[in-house]
Amino acid sequence: MKDRSKPQKKNVDETNHVSNNAKDSISISIPLIVNHCLLVFMEREAAPPAPAPAPDKPAAHVVLLASPGAGHVLPMAELARRVVTHHGDGAEFTATLVTYTNFSAAEHSFNALPPSVSTAVLPEVPLDDLPADARVETRILTVIKRALPHIRDLLRSLLAAAPAGVAAFVPDVFSSWALEVSAELGIPGYIFCTSNLTSMHSIIHIPELDKTTACDCEFRDLPEPVRLPGCVPLRGADLADPFQDRTDPVYPLMVELANKCLLADGFIVNTFDAMEHEAIAAFNVLSDRGGYPPAYAVGPFVRTCSERRRRQPAGIPAGRVRGENQQRHRARRGGMGPAGGDPEPRGHRRVPVALRVELDAGGRGRGRAVAGVAAVRRAEDQRGDAV
Repeated sequence: MKDRSKPQKKNVDETNHVSNNAKDSISISIPLIVNHCLLVFMEREAAPPAPAPAPDKPAAHVVLLASPGAGHVLPMAELARRVVTHHGDGAEFTATLVTYTNFSAAEHSFNALPPSVSTAVLPEVPLDDLPADARVETRILTVIKRALPHIRDLLRSLLAAAPAGVAAFVPDVFSSWALEVSAELGIPGYIFCTSNLTSMHSIIHIPELDKTTACDCEFRDLPEPVRLPGCVPLRGADLADPFQDRTDPVYPLMVELANKCLLADGFIVNTFDAMEHEAIAAFNVLSDRGGYPPAYAVGPFVRTCSERRRRQPAGIPAGRVRGENQQRHRARRGGMGPAGGDPEPRGHRRVPVALRVELDAGGRGRGRAVAGVAAVRRAEDQRGDAV
């Protein structure tokens, strides 16, 4: 049997030798590590302190004022939604959508607004002194003028409460009187026009037309069309209905409204270059010359079809399929295309109608207006068939 005691002793000796070498290495390394730490500490002490992180910039707050009526509230609610969801150039926004108690305001639509959009309702104002037959435009404009003190109080409270104050105040066209209040408080004011730029231009041109037209002449009787730079010539009868009777109490209110619109720092218009290229270019020239506030084309504001409609196969009508005789009868009456109940053209299930045609809105010449709309529908159908 072999004696293994010597190899074992040799291993112990080797272990002791390794341990001694490790101790020597550690004793040499410790001063080096200490010196290195001292050098790092001295460098940090000599270096300037790192700048403190910049505090988060508070979101800019925008106040939007919708005139009485659901037709004014819904577009303004859509604008509020787009304002707070826009993050271009790193900017963040919050918004307050302000409505009136007078008239219905479609509050149910507020449920879909983002959390960063708050809402406020102005107190009701009395209208008992108005005649029973007063036009709805007269009632709306009277509400707006009488609610100005409430608007002032609300803006003051928002100025005090918002971390960054109020960056902008945006009423619609009917609420242009409120621009006086925002200017008084030093808040930039912008008019939101839910229609196109031609419509906006025709409104702010009314005061000039009022001065240059004989008092006994109604605009519908003008011998020549109204020509605005870059716009299609407008017959006097195609101007908005409240301008058509200069003896009606609403007429001076509308002229005053048009003058108040010029107090704006700019016009936010539901239009786009492809639709009104020449009108936008011409208006910008007038703005550069100081004639009008600048216009900003932000449109089109459109919504796609419902999910159920999008899932329908091409060529299936939106409603119930009707008999061929009924379709021919509807075609003779001029009601053609999707608006008349027919299927949408192939390939156009999600095409939004960005241009709404309004002809003779005041009730005069309704037959001609219906014929014009029918012609537009037929043209859309023919264009769809050609795709």
